[in-house]
Amino acid sequence: EYAYSPLPDSHCFRVLELFPGDHDSRLECQLSIERLDDEDLLPYRAVSYTWTESKYDNLHPIWINGRRLLITTNLRDALRTFRHENQSLRFWVDAICINQRDVDEQSNQVLLMPRVYHFALTVWFWV
Repeated sequence: EYAYSPLPDSHCFRVLELFPGDHDSRLECQLSIERLDDEDLLPYRAVSYTWTESKYDNLHPIWINGRRLLITTNLRDALRTFRHENQSLRFWVDAICINQRDVDEQSNQVLLMPRVYHFALTVWFWV
């Protein structure tokens, strides 16, 4: 199971690098900790999508640094669609980039979200 490293300070956030693959192959990626105020911040895309609330929704694995993390069907479908066949892409996705088991981190990251979206190269929507 994937274990999140703590964020060093309130200006830090995580970026997901989604490795290339075809639509149905395993979702492999890595998370890096970055600073929003870093002049050398590499471009990333923010993903906005609908969270599913159904208790009947199946969870699906993605592999972060070789460790499993479970995500919803809707998010899995979005990442499969957005993934490129030949190159890695960088994303900010709240369900993955924020440790959902850490209430303090969630609170701090929610405060950063306007800036995370502002500095994104683009925002991709998935419904």
